[in-house]
Amino acid sequence: MSTFLEHKPLLRVFLLSLGPSVAIGLARFAYGLLLPAMRTSLHLSYAQAGMLNAANALGYLAGALVAARISQSLGVKRLFMGSLLAISLALALSALTSYLDIQLGLRALTGFLGALAFISGAGLASQTASGRSARNTALLLGVYCAGGGIGMISSALIIPPLLLLLGWQGGWLGLGIIGLFASLLAGSALSGLPSLTARSIHPSFQQQDVPLPDMRAMITGYGLFGSGYIAYVTFIVAYLHRPEVGFHGSVTLFWALLGGCSVLSPFIWERILPRFTAGQGTALTIAGVATGALLPLLGHAQWLLYSSALLFGSSFLMTVSTATAFARASTPPQQWTKAIGLLTVSFGVGQCLGPIASGFLADRANGLQEGMELSVLILVLAAATVLRQRDLSPSCERNDSMNSLPQPQLMREQAT
Repeated sequence: MSTFLEHKPLLRVFLLSLGPSVAIGLARFAYGLLLPAMRTSLHLSYAQAGMLNAANALGYLAGALVAARISQSLGVKRLFMGSLLAISLALALSALTSYLDIQLGLRALTGFLGALAFISGAGLASQTASGRSARNTALLLGVYCAGGGIGMISSALIIPPLLLLLGWQGGWLGLGIIGLFASLLAGSALSGLPSLTARSIHPSFQQQDVPLPDMRAMITGYGLFGSGYIAYVTFIVAYLHRPEVGFHGSVTLFWALLGGCSVLSPFIWERILPRFTAGQGTALTIAGVATGALLPLLGHAQWLLYSSALLFGSSFLMTVSTATAFARASTPPQQWTKAIGLLTVSFGVGQCLGPIASGFLADRANGLQEGMELSVLILVLAAATVLRQRDLSPSCERNDSMNSLPQPQLMREQAT
């Protein structure tokens, strides 16, 4: 198996991408599908429902801060596999309790473990891409990040029927079982990969610390984006279930469109983003997310609601890619870890605050409309803030950075 995978880097990275499918797609995003049933059964307010996803985001932020240190003790491969198996167990255990405090603890735990799994897996994917061209490296890392969308598609297929048969408890149990299978498949990609240390993931640990250029607008806007997008992901299914919305379509199709479009987003944006600076590209993708979040508030026609899934899904993960591209284009290699780390912390803080703020406003207004409107306003503010970010890279570096986003034609060439 290891010899076979050595000659199939795309296949190895695809298997590794099942890590993000568990850590992000199942452990974070799938909660949105379970929220309406849990809120009814457990008598949760919207603020309490938002706290459950905020707890996951807080755990993820904590995990991101300590992942490198933990990997020094365990090794990256052990950390990756152990975290995925523990996430699957925690998801299944969520079916066994109706106590909010325990649910909050489990959500925080899956977030913490999700950060460990995602970051260690990114190091393994980077190792697989080592020695290849910049464009092929970006392709392989893009495939890895697309795993979150795979998890969304999987949850769209399994949760709705389980909710009908077994309630929200069955949904969590199903996520745990699917997570276990995905974890074992992801583990098969580890064969033949040498052990890594934290320094392999964060090579700049050995570099001299130097001041970063002025990235305040990008860091601030990226945090606002984290706050706005996660509120939509958390509450959109609950919004569709409201009687006044009158959504008669398929929630399975809606959620699968979100996940599927996120997987295909590089195909959608590949010809658009290279025309802009990295900061402008990030503002453009956030504007796409904001428009997608706005559409359900303009009317309840089925085409508006499905268009929301299409536009939001095709934009939100690309915002992460363009923000990362900005950090890489704006700083020398020894500063990449610090720059991306600051963006990650800002994004994580936003993810913690967004669901609580939208949920609290929804409770005050006795409806989700106002909470969703807050999400859109935050996203618009995020785009406007990022748009103020001045370009920090020469023209040639800027074009190389934006062209390093995953390219579909390279995916086809790599697959052959």
